[in-house]
Amino acid sequence: MKTLFVGKQWIELNSVDSTNNYALALIKEKELADGTLIWAHNQLNGRGQRDAKWFAKEGTSLTASFVLHPSLTIEDLYYLTKMTVLAVADMVNGLLADKSFRVDIKWPNDVMLGHKKMGGILIENVLRGSLIKTSVIGIGLNIFNQVFPDEAGLAGCIEAFTPIDCSLRDCMVTLCECLEVRYLQLKAKRYEDLDRHYFGQLYAYHQWAQYQTDEKIVGFSEGVTKEGKLILKHDTGERHLYEVKEIKLLNLL
Repeated sequence: MKTLFVGKQWIELNSVDSTNNYALALIKEKELADGTLIWAHNQLNGRGQRDAKWFAKEGTSLTASFVLHPSLTIEDLYYLTKMTVLAVADMVNGLLADKSFRVDIKWPNDVMLGHKKMGGILIENVLRGSLIKTSVIGIGLNIFNQVFPDEAGLAGCIEAFTPIDCSLRDCMVTLCECLEVRYLQLKAKRYEDLDRHYFGQLYAYHQWAQYQTDEKIVGFSEGVTKEGKLILKHDTGERHLYEVKEIKLLNLL
């Protein structure tokens, strides 16, 4: 593995309810090295954003958590999301044999390919004052699984778009390498680089789309605030900021 520290401490589990739950319990018992990886071959009760359940069939997906010590202020918290989703997008891009497919980032932290959701992220933090002492970054990424329950919505897998000639273990090594590159950018406070790449891949950015709030609305995405709120200009001309649970993108116009 071509990393300095991410994935160097590797905890591999056959089965667990949630890798994030496992990591959070473990860091209460002992200090884990920066970049520690917890990988489960079978995750029984994976969690996603909006209290959603993450579906993953054993042997077909990457379900893992990374323990990081970013020494980041609360004000810069959303850069953890940008860093992580960019790393996952980098990995997916690297797997694609056909580069005509575009890998998108759907606010706040989904990785999309061909309008299908390939993966998601759940970040949980341990604070010390105004600093983030430890971050547990859960990543679910669909590699081979092509069958999903109806409630999984727009879920898809990478193999449906490109031949995969590597193992899940090889994919995990690549993910570690991609994450370390972006994490080092974060630690060096190269926020402009992270912003440029994030907004360059942001789905529906600077486009009109239909959204669901308390009602269906039409809006133009003007970006995301430093705190991670969506900036939306309504077709009435008004501008509003939205938290993750307040709005859902339905379709582009």
